Amino acid sequence: APPAGPPIAVLTHRDPRLSPARVVTNFGAVVAAVREQLPNWQVEMFSDYPALPEPVASCRLFQQASLVVGVHGAGLANIICARPGTPLVEFQQSPHALDYELLSGKMGMPYFGVPTRIQHLKSGEVDVQAVVAALGKATKAAAPENVGGGAAVDMGGIGGVSVPDAFTAAVGASDYSATFVLGALGPLLAGACLYAIRTWSCSGSGGSTTPSGARTRRPSRDFNGASPQVIGSRGVYLQVESNTPKA
Repeated sequence: APPAGPPIAVLTHRDPRLSPARVVTNFGAVVAAVREQLPNWQVEMFSDYPALPEPVASCRLFQQASLVVGVHGAGLANIICARPGTPLVEFQQSPHALDYELLSGKMGMPYFGVPTRIQHLKSGEVDVQAVVAALGKATKAAAPENVGGGAAVDMGGIGGVSVPDAFTAAVGASDYSATFVLGALGPLLAGACLYAIRTWSCSGSGGSTTPSGARTRRPSRDFNGASPQVIGSRGVYLQVESNTPKA
């Protein structure tokens, strides 16, 4: 049965007091649009200011989420704790980095990209209407069992946190031990996952080589086997990519 309570939408936030990198300058308008589009949802902020939450609290929040929304950045690595079927709406940096598009596909999470002109080390605005369009698509794609509410699901881990079995066996029910293990190994695990899927998508069976030696990748797919959708100011369109045959 779905957990009790309203579904939770997690909205990540990069604070300009810490760094200008990928700060959404119209974040207030984005938050207002999310709340208006999701009137019956509980919107939770995941911010890096004044400090990031403890690893266990972060993992618990993303595990409870029925929808994750945010700009490209390290905060989205917490989707490794999310449930399959939970959509990810990413405000893509320019040029688009594939990390979370690929990771969400491996995690069984529908992916929706909102293109922006925000460069990796710069700030910028996000198209609010594109966000609204993405939210409409994402909420329809969300797994029904995830949208019944936001209470933590008992995954046999720590306080309802969905963590790998090896972590569960290692830390038992101790929040202190969980904080230590997740704090030390969580970033390494996320980094290893991202490196592995990017390497797989750009070499071997995941891609091909052009005559000039440049590597391409085959189109990524979401958990239903369909191309991820990219939401732009001109409407919704499929992100299409093709491989160049080997010489």
